[in-house]
This record gives sequence, C-alpha cells and structure tokens, in this order.
Amino acid sequence: MIPKISVIIPVYNAGEHIKPCLDTLTKQTLHDIEIICVLDCPTDGTDKVVEEIAQADSRIKVVKNERNLNIGESRNRGMAVATGEYIGFSDHDDYRELNMYEDLYNKAQESGAAMVLSGALGIQAAKWEKASPTQWVDDTLNNLVMRRYTTHIHPHLYKRSFLEENHITFTDNNTHSVEDTLFNAKVLAKIAAEKAVLKTIAHDYYIHVDYANNQNKSYSHWAFCKVANSIREMQKVTQVYPIPATSIAEFGIRCLYTSFLREKARNGLWATLKLFGSLKKDATVAEPLRAYNAVWNKTFTFPKNIFALYIKAIL
Repeated sequence: MIPKISVIIPVYNAGEHIKPCLDTLTKQTLHDIEIICVLDCPTDGTDKVVEEIAQADSRIKVVKNERNLNIGESRNRGMAVATGEYIGFSDHDDYRELNMYEDLYNKAQESGAAMVLSGALGIQAAKWEKASPTQWVDDTLNNLVMRRYTTHIHPHLYKRSFLEENHITFTDNNTHSVEDTLFNAKVLAKIAAEKAVLKTIAHDYYIHVDYANNQNKSYSHWAFCKVANSIREMQKVTQVYPIPATSIAEFGIRCLYTSFLREKARNGLWATLKLFGSLKKDATVAEPLRAYNAVWNKTFTFPKNIFALYIKAIL
C-alpha cells in the first residue's frame, strides 16, 4: 500500500534532539506516513538511537550513506527511495504539531495540489520569530526570491510525481549554499510555468529550533564560492519562469551579506574585501547584481543597506 506522505530526515549528530523529532512524526494524527531517516555518518551514536526506534515502528525506513554527503544530497537519497504520494522534509532536531501532515494532506487532496505551503515558528535565544504564511498568497515566487518568506522547505508538502516529472532535486551543500531556497524556487517556478495548483494553510505547524551549531551558522555554509554558485543557480530558474531581475539581485545581496560576515570573521576584513572585489570580474554573478537599483531598501537592516551600496560601488 502506497503511504500518503513520505517524510525525509537527513540525520547527522542530532544527539538527544532526534527523539522529539521522531516522536512528533510517529504520533502524527495521519498514521499512513513513511519516515525516511538518511543516516549521514553520525559520530555521536544518533544512528543507534534511530535504528532502535525504527525496530519498534515499521513505518521508519533507514538509509545509510557510505560517506558524509551533507544535507542536500542526503535529501536526494531519501527522495530516491520515497514511495509516498506526497513528500515532506524535516531537520533532525526540529519538531511539529501532531496534526500537521493530516491537515496538509487534506488540503492537497482538495485539488491535487503540486505543493501546499504552511508556516513555521523559529525559536532563537528564547525568542519566537514568526513569518506568517498569509503574506505568501500574492506573488509567491517573487516573495520567495526577494524576501525569503518561503526559504524553509520543512512546513510544506510536495507532490512526489510533480518533483520526479520535473527532475527537481537539491543542490549539493558541498558546492552551494541555501539549498532549500533554491529547491523551493525550482518548484514554484515550475508551478507558475505549468499553472499547477498551489495551496496555502495560514498556520504555523513546524517548530524550527535555532541551535548554536546549526549548519546555517557555519562558515562553510556561507563561504563566498558557495554563495556565488547559488546566485548562478538561481539565474537558471529564470529559464523556467521569468523572475524579475531585481528579485534575483536582492536574493544575491542578502546571501552575499551573510557570506561577507562569515568571511570577515574567519579571514579578516582585508582578505574579505579583496575576495569580494573579484565579483566584478565574474560576469555570471556580477550581471544579476547590477540589476539592484534601490537607493534604500526598507526590508533591509541599516548594515545590509550599507553593504548593498558597497556592492553597487565595486561593480
């Protein structure tokens, strides 16, 4: 029997956090789900915990990477073995409301939606941060690229046949950053181009916990070379659906700003300025950035606006 949903979880060193993650999946009100844990060579014993829990629940499928592939390629491995009608994603240290997948699946079934959007709550330093899905109803794709309302993949549901027919997979985190944003951009571009059905539930089901060691905080994730590759990759999306050039430019500025901070912290200001000065020699990255024409962007912080002016000046 084909499960209604396959939930894919790349698992590395999750420690004690893997238990509440899996607990809020095995106790979903929608029982007919497949939980795919892709063990990405953990070194802290998380693999043993997952295997023990899997023995007690036949819905949990364990996939073992022979070498550490990182999150993007691990999700691809999970997608390759998934059998569910729809696909969802989870990080190994997050959790969700117990009715999440029943609600998302029922919404998808209303019209055979290619994707169902919902919301997430982020916990960071004892502060709740909320991005309301009600803001995504209009101009969803443009909002994704410009303001990253749908950066995360975790609160959403994707029709597996739609992903497979359009050959949509994740970029490799070893060469690219923001793989989740790129994935969503590809999906939404195809939905827009094919006029497929997109549904939204204005509710925050998924809880993303912002731990100090999250990949998003690492230097590696935001290395200059990876961000440049991601800007190139985002440009390819415009071959499917014409995202405004200014949106690609703003996406690039946002990513490069974080990269600048990580590079400066690791390699010093002078080396970072020299590195970013090379942007003007890279036409495939410089060209979309030149489309940024805002004098002052009200969605940017003050430092980010100053950085945008710096990028304009060096190009």
